Amino acid sequence: MKSILIRTVFYLTLSVLFMACATKRPALIPVAATVSAESEGLTASLTFRDDAGLNREFGNEANPYRTEYNKMQFRRRMVFELTLSNGASQDYRFQLADCELQYGGKTVRATSAFQLIEEWRLMDSSRKMAAQKEPIIKKTLVATQKMVPPGTTLRGLVLFQGNLPAHGLARITIPGIEERSYLQFDYEF
Repeated sequence: MKSILIRTVFYLTLSVLFMACATKRPALIPVAATVSAESEGLTASLTFRDDAGLNREFGNEANPYRTEYNKMQFRRRMVFELTLSNGASQDYRFQLADCELQYGGKTVRATSAFQLIEEWRLMDSSRKMAAQKEPIIKKTLVATQKMVPPGTTLRGLVLFQGNLPAHGLARITIPGIEERSYLQFDYEF
């Protein structure tokens, strides 16, 4: 009786793992790749970066932004290239932690370089791939905090990640200069 129960649990576990690995989750395809917004002298554009383009730029293995589509605990990575110009007469303090994505009924905060590097270190048992990805992350991901003086531009990648759907309306919000002012970007996937 005990061996039948053990076999049953084994086969159920095996079938769940197989189904999770065999699940095909589609890549995101936006209706428009670049969306712009303006508020109080700030002008910004966000360009969606797809998996294929990121793989071409960084290489498939070295790409720290790739989505692992066959993992049991799925975490979609949504990468956007931010260009933010300050045309106001005062400094703008950019804070990555205040950037958020609303998509599929979920609100997700932007991921910092430190968080992404630590995530790759935990996933990479040999530390070889994490070491290869770290300089790419530090060079390309937008700073966690950055003062943007008048007449200057901030550029870098912004990453959101979570168990997010393949279709729907996504809204990205970046705080403006004044309290309760925002730059909002709507994407249809």
